[in-house]
Amino acid sequence: MKLRLTIFGAIAAAMIIGNTSNAGAVISYNTSATQSGGTLLDFEGFTNGTNAANLFQPNGLEIRGFSTPTIFNPPVVSDGQKASSGSGVLGPGNPSSPSATSLLLLFGSNRSFVEFFFADTSPGGDGFFTFRLVGPNNGLLASTSLAVSNAAVPNFGYLSFVRPNADIRAIEIIPSYQFTEGWSIDDLRYGTTAVPLPAALPLLGAGIALLGLAGWRRKHKTA
Repeated sequence: MKLRLTIFGAIAAAMIIGNTSNAGAVISYNTSATQSGGTLLDFEGFTNGTNAANLFQPNGLEIRGFSTPTIFNPPVVSDGQKASSGSGVLGPGNPSSPSATSLLLLFGSNRSFVEFFFADTSPGGDGFFTFRLVGPNNGLLASTSLAVSNAAVPNFGYLSFVRPNADIRAIEIIPSYQFTEGWSIDDLRYGTTAVPLPAALPLLGAGIALLGLAGWRRKHKTA
């Protein structure tokens, strides 16, 4: 099944999300983060060009790739990289030559959710990305695809992967090699318990306020 998403505002480009083998997984592409808690890596405070392969092992994360997993600080905007905030991002390659190759995010223990800010904003970056969720025994848990169909407009957003069984051991990000520009991720968050951000709380508060106002009016009307 394929769904065409047209997102206005910060994300103005048309995307195509195609989900396969995703039973038991909730996968979404959003204009803002949807998860809280867990471990957050924002890739700030590192020297440009830092090798990130084993940098975050104390945080339960190893990063592998055909090209060196690298901290870009600042992002190479001309090659499609973009930070969600600040100036540090993670991507394959090196500062003088960002790569369009794959990266594997390998966790030290199983996770129930993973979310990150994904960007491929280069005007020449038309391409196709596949994201594979891998289980404890290297089995495929779920996969989804993202087609950047109008890269002349900035393409970026938060990709969220949730598995209630807490069996995500790795996520592989695979570009299609239809282009040579780079890409990046930022604000990588992962944990063992998915805790959605309370986006509905302002609406709930407004509803309670309206109910209170209605009750007050009824009370004074009958007085």
